[in-house]
Amino acid sequence: MATDRRKEDCLDFSDVKRTRSTNLAQLTKLYKELEKNLISYENVEHAKQLYSKLCERFEQFKLAHLQCLDLCTQSEVIENLEVNYERCHENFVEFRDRFSQYIASEKSHEEEIPEESDTVSIDSSLSSRSSVSSQSRFRSAKAKRLIAELKLRKLSEQHELERAQIEIKFRQQVQTF
Repeated sequence: MATDRRKEDCLDFSDVKRTRSTNLAQLTKLYKELEKNLISYENVEHAKQLYSKLCERFEQFKLAHLQCLDLCTQSEVIENLEVNYERCHENFVEFRDRFSQYIASEKSHEEEIPEESDTVSIDSSLSSRSSVSSQSRFRSAKAKRLIAELKLRKLSEQHELERAQIEIKFRQQVQTF
């Protein structure tokens, strides 16, 4: 009876984790599509619709993430899920800020005709985007480092456990002789 319940929990967790992964993949797809639209002000309404979808998808991702945490029993998996979620949340907040800047600059873009001096602000805007991108890469690298450290610690503990088991078997064999 207890093993049936564990199998059911495992299936539930697998289903929820799959839903979480699907939402994350769809978030990535929406980010890429929105990035293409933020290059110019030709499709502002379409960009707004995509952004609305992005916000809805992030809420679905967050809900699936919380369900994963509720169903998961392994601390290492929970820690990995949390690291991944934090990175996703930071990316979402950064993108939300960039989108707000895009909308604000779009309104001023409608009011003004670009002059020579405006190319400087465009260049600084692009520089700002690359800075955000490098910050995102830094966070991603940091998360990967934390995951690698966790795996290394887990592997080290596993080796220590195996060594202890071998030592116990050896002592038992010595005692039987």
